Amino acid sequence: MKIALATSILCVSALLAGCSQTPSDAEADGASAEGTPKVREFKGKVDPTLAGTWKPEQGAVILTLNSDGSSVSDGIVPMNKGTMHVHTLGKWLIDGEDLLMKSGKDFDHLSDPIIYKWKVDGEKLTVKLGSYGPTTVYHRQSGSK
Repeated sequence: MKIALATSILCVSALLAGCSQTPSDAEADGASAEGTPKVREFKGKVDPTLAGTWKPEQGAVILTLNSDGSSVSDGIVPMNKGTMHVHTLGKWLIDGEDLLMKSGKDFDHLSDPIIYKWKVDGEKLTVKLGSYGPTTVYHRQSGSK
């Protein structure tokens, strides 16, 4: 569901922007020059500076990144007719400027991770989904390192 939502957001953003990608732009966003998605391996390392519990500036889904590479997303998500509680277990790794996340019942057999660009500034974590996706700013909760 997350991958479908991310794909929809990227497609709508590209349509609204009214621009087309050059092959090099497409490749930078995880697609081949022909426009087909590249398979991204879930490879990287756990960065201990990111371990902790992060609360978003806007929204109610708290993200916990554990030092063993496991993660938990927990909170209330607005829906068309009310809200829904989410509690998602996952895994996370850092690969350069990319924060790779997988979630679901069988982490190791899912196809592609969700890829975010990330930046830490003190106790603030900023993540952005792809080049066109939304940016979310989190603040580390005290005592959660």
